[in-house]
Amino acid sequence: MKRRILCGMLVATTLISTRAFSQAYGVLMSQSDFKTTDMLQFSQYNYGFTTARSAAMGGAFASLGADLSSITINPAGLGMYRSSEVGISPSLTVSRSDNGAFGGGRNNRTRFALNNFSAAINVYEGSGSLVSVNLGFGYNKLADFNYRSGAGSFTNDMSIAEVFVNQLRGIPSAWLSDSNSPYDNSNIGIDQWGSVLAYKSSLIDPAGEDTYTIGAFDMNTAKSHFAQINSRGSIGEYSLAAGFNINNVVYLGASLGIQDIYQLQTVGYDEAYTDNAVADPMLNMMYDQRVKVYGTGVNFKLGAIVRPTAGLRIGVAVHSPTFVSVDREYSGWMYTHFADNNNGNQTTKTDVYTYEYTGPTRLQAGVSYTFGQTAILSVDYERVWYNGMRLSDANSWVKNNFKSMIKNDFQGASNVRAGFEIKPMPALALRGGFAYYGTMLQNNDNVFDMPIDYETYNVSAGLGFKFSKYVSLDLAYVYMNSTYSEYDLFYYSGKGNDGTDVEIGSSYNPATGRFEGVNQTRKRHNITLSLGFRF
Repeated sequence: MKRRILCGMLVATTLISTRAFSQAYGVLMSQSDFKTTDMLQFSQYNYGFTTARSAAMGGAFASLGADLSSITINPAGLGMYRSSEVGISPSLTVSRSDNGAFGGGRNNRTRFALNNFSAAINVYEGSGSLVSVNLGFGYNKLADFNYRSGAGSFTNDMSIAEVFVNQLRGIPSAWLSDSNSPYDNSNIGIDQWGSVLAYKSSLIDPAGEDTYTIGAFDMNTAKSHFAQINSRGSIGEYSLAAGFNINNVVYLGASLGIQDIYQLQTVGYDEAYTDNAVADPMLNMMYDQRVKVYGTGVNFKLGAIVRPTAGLRIGVAVHSPTFVSVDREYSGWMYTHFADNNNGNQTTKTDVYTYEYTGPTRLQAGVSYTFGQTAILSVDYERVWYNGMRLSDANSWVKNNFKSMIKNDFQGASNVRAGFEIKPMPALALRGGFAYYGTMLQNNDNVFDMPIDYETYNVSAGLGFKFSKYVSLDLAYVYMNSTYSEYDLFYYSGKGNDGTDVEIGSSYNPATGRFEGVNQTRKRHNITLSLGFRF
């Protein structure tokens, strides 16, 4: 059974407010707040964004080692280097979002980026039990936030103005004047700022001292809804690592990772009205929200690889939770267009909040077999405990509230990666791979405040060229297909002005009489070129 999830709006729950709590959901209603789904999004990694060799083999490098991606996946793999290497891996990613909603269509975005730039330095070679020591440092991309998506609907029944009317009920209209600085009023939550914009732009009008009504359009008129989400950003990790070779049998490694988190997201919404019967009617409204998130995270990794026979390798690594601190900037803008051109144009202030939380613990395990110098097979299993994420910098009530929602909505996820390499000749390698990133949702049918990537699979292939013992060139292509949870543009469930229960949403389907969320898939085509130098 589907249910709508209110994903822990932190600012709204920590502000002291006299208003009654209302359940407003959806992408358009949740941008202002930090949520459990934000913690989830910044904790999801894809190992297709790495060196070309590792990406082509599905990222299955928990046991293989001797690749610069080892610093990120299993630092014990650094111990397998017997010389030094420096490499750079630029990439090209084409992202396409699809959904079946009215006006959604296909939305593409192309982006050049750096997947990996790292070095492994051989600092010690010995003749005893400690055979060698290698240090590694560099950068690896973990997640990509560069995409564009759109969704819409067409219905005569619902308007976002109805949500704003109900959200603002209980707030005296006198508080909303510029002289009273409504955006600095602690009794008006940041999640109500859209409603304040609606009032100041005449999308909604006062009906009493603290009640409101729809503005200058007829609720029976035809209405179209369209939203566009534009996102830029990524998560990259800078690492410092060490790997140790003991008797060419046991390899140990440890690393410190410092993450750079950045996302700039704009959510634009347009609602148009046709056949409007009122005098000087409103023709359309536009509502834009801008959210910028930037911050850092710190984690630690410990790993080991055992080679019981010449060809067999068994690897394991533990990634600590990432301790994250991010700043979140939010602002909103609304424009209303009337037939007499007496238009509304209002902007909120830009507000900045700092949030601290810990991400999930990760366990990597892998088995690989090397067939002499001609072939390699490798399989990895990863367990990610998303239900262990925790909010840090809040009072105990809010932290416990977040903890409860995380446990109710999320679970540990199982990911599998596999790859192969065949060398038909010493200077040429043919590679292929597959990766499956499983769901972390307790119920995939739940409708969240934002689309959640709950299932992704990668299919990959690549080539490797060894020009000499010192120079190599690798090429990889990765196809990534992600399925997202359903979401609403806006949805409200609660009491109306007359005290009766109301249900309002953009996803209402008059033909079925049900609220049906937007479905979305995202496909990425990633091409990576790696140039490596050994010395």
